[in-house]
Amino acid sequence: MAALKNERRVLLLTVNPCSFPPSAPVPTLEDALKSLKEKFDDGKSRIHLTSDGKLPLWGSHRKPISVEETAAATNALYIADFKLNDEKGVASILVNRGDPDVSDQSFINSMQEDVKNADRPAGYAPGRSAHMVIGYGDDFATKYGHRMILEKANGISRSILFAYFKLLLREWSDEKGLSFKKKKEGDTPYRQYLAHATYASKTLADDLKVGYVTSLELIDTSFEFAGADADDTIKKVSRRLRMSVQKTNEEGKLKQYMDKLRNFGKDANYDEMQVHLSTMQDENASPKFSLEKQDAADLMYARVETISGFEKDLDAAYAKLSGEIESKLFEKLENKEGWPV
Repeated sequence: MAALKNERRVLLLTVNPCSFPPSAPVPTLEDALKSLKEKFDDGKSRIHLTSDGKLPLWGSHRKPISVEETAAATNALYIADFKLNDEKGVASILVNRGDPDVSDQSFINSMQEDVKNADRPAGYAPGRSAHMVIGYGDDFATKYGHRMILEKANGISRSILFAYFKLLLREWSDEKGLSFKKKKEGDTPYRQYLAHATYASKTLADDLKVGYVTSLELIDTSFEFAGADADDTIKKVSRRLRMSVQKTNEEGKLKQYMDKLRNFGKDANYDEMQVHLSTMQDENASPKFSLEKQDAADLMYARVETISGFEKDLDAAYAKLSGEIESKLFEKLENKEGWPV
């Protein structure tokens, strides 16, 4: 989905500093962010992705890439801007992603029924920026972690973002030679990383009161051999049963139906249920949960919210933090409504 010029969709998350192994000293969130900022300050934040758009494995993430290898050179993640506001206890970060597999921009003149395609400059690729703010001060602490707002951007999912941060922090930890004394083993190396959670969200039961379910989907996921001639190859397959829902959640009837569907799914050997939800604020979500382990009403997931009211048209990518986007994200970060205590 292309970035809109008058609004941004954001995720409300919580984040915690961690160490591996778990018995190692755990840094404060402020210290972990400062470690990450060192990689930015040293100009060592750029990580080139593999040809299929994934982060490289540890040990191969610094493989030299020639500028002449245009596709490989432009398929990368890097921190474009990083600010720490110690007075407010907030970090503002801008991560950029270049993706050479994305089509170039096209423009249509509907009156003349004409199309013009933009030329891609040498060494460039279509890209997106993801703004984020992380409250590391005490005012932003909750029982689940510190508040974080992340701008949704194609190619910069929260999973790839935190895996990217983990790679940088592991590299920083090795460079600093972090170690701690472990019983019987002496000095043991360890590394820092950041972990995110979705506890900033409300439960599905709460959202059913202010929105409606458009469809329910049962999913059976399994692994099987690819064939007798490749018996060492495993592939993932899935079976899906999707049902449209026409009625709103009147007197809890939808919840009762979901419970019946859950029992049916378990009996029919389905693994998961996915709920496609649209709220009255025109927000959409598709939380997924295990039929065995979790009740749908207790499901917690990352809420996607929309930020609008920008004075200037927004761009898809930025060389530095956009002051207006950063300000809007900070306003939402400061607002305690909807966050755990």
